[in-house]
Amino acid sequence: MISAYSTNNPFVIRHLLSIMVALAEVLREDEKMLLDFIQKMFSAITFCYPNEQNFIQRGIILSEETRYLRSKAVGSLIKLATALPNHLMAMYNNFYTSAIALAEAQSVTNTEKNKLIEFLLTIIKQQAFQTLMDPVISAWIAEFESLPESVSDALGLRELATYVGKLNGRRHTLKQIDPGFADFLKSKASERQKITGSFQAMTMWLKRTVPNGQKEPYIASICEKCLQWMSRIHSITDPAAFAGPLEIVSVVRSALTLDISKKLDIPSKTELETVQNSLELWTLQMRDHTHALFGTLCSSQALYEVSGIAETFLGTVFASAEHFENKLWKRVIVAVAKPFITGCPQQYRSTIIPTVLSPLVSFLGLKLSNEWKELVDAGLKASEEDDVDMTDETLKSEIGKERLLRDFTRSYVDFLLSMILATNEELSAYKLRKSTPEAQKLFEFTLTSPVAVLVVQGLLQVMVFKDVIASRKIVTYFTRLLPVAGQPPLSEFFGRNIFIAALEVFHDGYFTDMHNECLGLISQIYWRLRDQPESAAITRATLLSLPSINERVLADFEQQVEEKGKDKKTLNALFRLLLRDIKGVAVSRTHTESVTFFGEQPKLIRPRRRRDVLNEEDGEGGPIS
Repeated sequence: MISAYSTNNPFVIRHLLSIMVALAEVLREDEKMLLDFIQKMFSAITFCYPNEQNFIQRGIILSEETRYLRSKAVGSLIKLATALPNHLMAMYNNFYTSAIALAEAQSVTNTEKNKLIEFLLTIIKQQAFQTLMDPVISAWIAEFESLPESVSDALGLRELATYVGKLNGRRHTLKQIDPGFADFLKSKASERQKITGSFQAMTMWLKRTVPNGQKEPYIASICEKCLQWMSRIHSITDPAAFAGPLEIVSVVRSALTLDISKKLDIPSKTELETVQNSLELWTLQMRDHTHALFGTLCSSQALYEVSGIAETFLGTVFASAEHFENKLWKRVIVAVAKPFITGCPQQYRSTIIPTVLSPLVSFLGLKLSNEWKELVDAGLKASEEDDVDMTDETLKSEIGKERLLRDFTRSYVDFLLSMILATNEELSAYKLRKSTPEAQKLFEFTLTSPVAVLVVQGLLQVMVFKDVIASRKIVTYFTRLLPVAGQPPLSEFFGRNIFIAALEVFHDGYFTDMHNECLGLISQIYWRLRDQPESAAITRATLLSLPSINERVLADFEQQVEEKGKDKKTLNALFRLLLRDIKGVAVSRTHTESVTFFGEQPKLIRPRRRRDVLNEEDGEGGPIS
């Protein structure tokens, strides 16, 4: 029998664990065998080689093979609990006693302890959930109360300031330099591991429990601690709030913009580099853990029932926003702001979403406008001055900065569009592509509330920035919103702001690749609003303000539209003729076929068929709905 087989070979034990999990369906009918398998898994959790006895109590890291087996064992317990929660519930008290005993005897690491807690939480039945959860959550919150009140304390910056000189360039180990300080750093590392372990375990547990609709009276406490720590991590970007030895502060601050999956494990040459790598990795982990935990909390309605959650969210997550670099901004938008807004339950949207979105759109709109202006000005200056000294490193830095700005801009656009995603189907029924019921309700709410104004304002600012991908995405979704262009509050924006923005993009030579999309948007706005006197008057006045368009020209154009404009293709052709003098030209084609000082240059004459642009046969036309 598998449970009776005994071996000290980690490789064999790992395979036995896999077999036990695979037999979960069979175990439903054999309670004794199920209990034997679980005992086998608990034994594997404390496995260690003879020379590794008391390693955990002494703070010594176990071998990789031992850690891998123990992780496999506790992971197998969680899988078993997921498959058979009802069967294991009857034995919950025994499991709880065993897990506490292992933790108190320091037979497991902090990570393994958190995984054991996750195992216990996974098997708790809904009807007994709150009774069993209260002591666990209370203990978790109590642990947080005992943690350092600042990131500086968790990192030990005050103490490190006096030892940086001793750590740098030494061949001797820190234990030889100062045993007392070495023990202090070890205790700080253990403290930090406790913080990250708690966040990781709580995130994994919430992912299993929150979607099941279980009541979460403890969400408010978890949210409070999560936002506190997120604010502390973000405050690292603020020089006034986070100060210390430059060798440490610079590494920790730069860690907020790194990708943990791409972090290279470079061997340390000095004790200082060892400390720097440790603090950098912890900062990275805490950034990701706080974002992941809050994103998971956004799946719970209880989060939005917390008093003043919108104001608390703004005051903690964005407390140091003016110091964020663009890469951190992108992460915060994608991992924190977007889940919070899109996860908001219907009954709280009218109060929470405008409260958060209004200052966020205002701040980010100004920030992006300033940075894009600086980028364009710097580019124009560099192209006009031939004697600009641009070294390779400077060029590399400028390209990297531009790429980050573009990434951030596109993430911001995706964030705004997540609230008004719509297809080109008839939107009177508000049908969304790949939509869920909640996504459809959010879309309906956005279109019929002041939030629509905030979203459109934010998109209009970005639409004229020199990023084709972001601008094209906005033009595409404005086109898909055309069926509701005549409904307030969007009718005024389509008639004036969106119409003008589309004309600006059409006039800009940078966007030559998307001039056809802009022309389609311009013509459709004009057609759909022509029967609304106020909106039609706005679009007409805008056209009259353009060069070479006067009352006579516009009157002739309007007559042709009435006669031939029902076909989309014909309408686009009419607008192409009307706007031919303002169409932007790419810089590379500015002087194409121009007359030079020496006269017109010779050209190769090729026979061309004559075409009437109003009756082209290329492509497909169709009536305008």
